[in-house]
Amino acid sequence: MAVRASVEASLKRASRDAGFDLAETALVLASRRRPGVPLGPYRRHLARLGDETAAYVRAATGGTAATPLALRAEALRQVIGKRYRYQGSEAAFEESDGANLMRVIDYRSGLPVALAVLYIHAARALSWRVVGIDFPVRFLVRLEDGGARLMLDPFEGGRTLSPRDMRAMLKAEAGSGAEFAFADLVEADGRAILLKLQEQAKARLVEEERFQDAAETAETIALLNPADPAPWRDMGFLYAHAGETKRAADALVEYLKRESDRSKAAEAEALLGTLRRQLN
Repeated sequence: MAVRASVEASLKRASRDAGFDLAETALVLASRRRPGVPLGPYRRHLARLGDETAAYVRAATGGTAATPLALRAEALRQVIGKRYRYQGSEAAFEESDGANLMRVIDYRSGLPVALAVLYIHAARALSWRVVGIDFPVRFLVRLEDGGARLMLDPFEGGRTLSPRDMRAMLKAEAGSGAEFAFADLVEADGRAILLKLQEQAKARLVEEERFQDAAETAETIALLNPADPAPWRDMGFLYAHAGETKRAADALVEYLKRESDRSKAAEAEALLGTLRRQLN
C-alpha cells in the first residue's frame, strides 16, 4: 500500500505540474513492479550522471567558458553512452521490463524512451535546454541553445543524428518510399514520456499474457491522463482476462461514465452486462 500511495502521489503531481522531476517519477513508477527494492542506489546513480557530466564539461572548458552545444552532446555521450555503457538492445523490445527505469539502470539497456529519460535528467541537472522527441522510428533527445539544435539517439549511445541520418532511419523502418519531414519530430513533455513508457510496458505485458500487471499499468496510465476514458476501458477488459470480475466491472462503469461516444462504448456495455451476471 505504501508503494501504491507513493505512485499515486507522484502521478498526480505529474498530471498537473509541468516542472515535475521526470527521472524521479519514472523511478517511483518502476518501483510498482519491484516492491521492496530500495530506490536510494538508483537515485544516487542518477545524481552521478549529472555530476559526472558537469565534471566532463569543467575539464574540457576549464570551468570558465560557456558550454558549446557540441560539447554538451559529447559530455552526455561520453558519460552515459561510453563510461556507463548505456545502449539500446533489440531484446528490450520483447520485454515488459525494458520500460522499467530501475531495470534499465541495472542492466544498462532498455527501450529508447527509457534511455532518453537518463539523457534528459543529466542535461536538466546542468540547466541545459533539452526536449524529448517522439520520432516515428525511435524516441530521440534534442539539445537546444539559442537557435542551435542537436539531435541525439540514446538507443545508440548518444550518437548525434543529422536530418540525413533520420531520413535513412525512417526509410529503413517504413520502406524506401517514406519521406522525412520535420513535422515527424514531435516534442514530448515529461507526462507524454511517462505515458509512452507505460503504454509500451502495457503492450508487452499483454503479449506475455500478464493481464493483472497490464491492468495495473492501465490504472497508472489513467492517473497520468485523467481526461482520457480509454485506460478505464483497458482496465476493464484486462481485469476480466485476469479473472478479477469485480475490479473489471468497476473499471467499465468508470469508463462508461467518461466515454461520450456511444459507438465506442457498445463492446464495454456488453462485457459489463456479462460481468454483472457473473457477480449476481
